[in-house]
Amino acid sequence: MSRYFNAESIGEKTWLILECGFDAIYYLEGSERGLLIDTGIGAADLKAFVAQIATKPYDVVLTHGHLDHIGAIWQYDRIYVNDRDIPLIQSCTDEARIQFMLNMSEMSEGRTVNQHPADIRKRGSDPEFCSIGDESCFHLGGRDVTVFCTPGHTPGSVCLHDSLTGLLFVGDTLIYRLLLPNNDMTPQARAEEWRRGTRRIYDHSERYTDYYMGHCGRVPDYTYEELDALTEQYLSGQLQLETSESAPKLCTDKTRIYFGVPFREY
Repeated sequence: MSRYFNAESIGEKTWLILECGFDAIYYLEGSERGLLIDTGIGAADLKAFVAQIATKPYDVVLTHGHLDHIGAIWQYDRIYVNDRDIPLIQSCTDEARIQFMLNMSEMSEGRTVNQHPADIRKRGSDPEFCSIGDESCFHLGGRDVTVFCTPGHTPGSVCLHDSLTGLLFVGDTLIYRLLLPNNDMTPQARAEEWRRGTRRIYDHSERYTDYYMGHCGRVPDYTYEELDALTEQYLSGQLQLETSESAPKLCTDKTRIYFGVPFREY
């Protein structure tokens, strides 16, 4: 559909939009309104692309405030986000987002090739930031999307549960390469924070039909299982941190939890 964007249906009135084959954006629509979940890195004109899908006015919500999820927020007047992540958004620069794209192969562990931005959205005035937290709910008409907080990847990370499809949109809370980079906390405290935040996922898995993450799309079953197992083993003393790639980590052959950034930060 576009050099930079591709959309596919993953459920009733529910679309996965991949930006540059890597950043996952989601659009959901009810009988009255739509909801856009995350806005990618800002490679091109996201708002124009979504207009090809949306048939209703829609709100925009962020799962967290990292630069590869906020790239198109300056195309909108109002953004819903947990206020603990607003400082992350305000510290982002266009230069950092451009550099991310030019090093996307590294960022994605080779899942996609480097990209050159066609229409990176230059920052003007920030949109209005509307705070969301536990039990915030978007009423779309015939479907509700409910928020709950899962701090760990960032202080303000959230997940969103769709009542129509049963899908849980987890941002970067459950992802093949989980980063817990908060240097103000010890690695153990970071792991404990993430595990507390995800109990509502793991202890109530019957509520969710599937999980969709902030990169690539569906969370693989092994990622879902291994993230929780690695964290439990570490917190119980059964597993020690490894140090390689200049970052302490927990890992299996497929899944990694980093307590430092294993690549150059932008």
